[in-house]
Amino acid sequence: MPPYRMFFLRSKKCYTVRKTKTKQQGKTKKKVVFAKCTTKEKATRQIRLLRALAYNPKFVPYNTT
Repeated sequence: MPPYRMFFLRSKKCYTVRKTKTKQQGKTKKKVVFAKCTTKEKATRQIRLLRALAYNPKFVPYNTT
């Protein structure tokens, strides 16, 4: 299972991108969120970017400067 997952929020009709496994700090679990309330297309792009950064050592982010 991939470490990043897209969740649909029915109350707001938008998507969030989170890690599937949470980090535990003390007695509370901290959810790592990478995108809040975004469209489905942007959420899939965010997941693809995060996977490229994690699994592709030759990946170079595009820089406009």
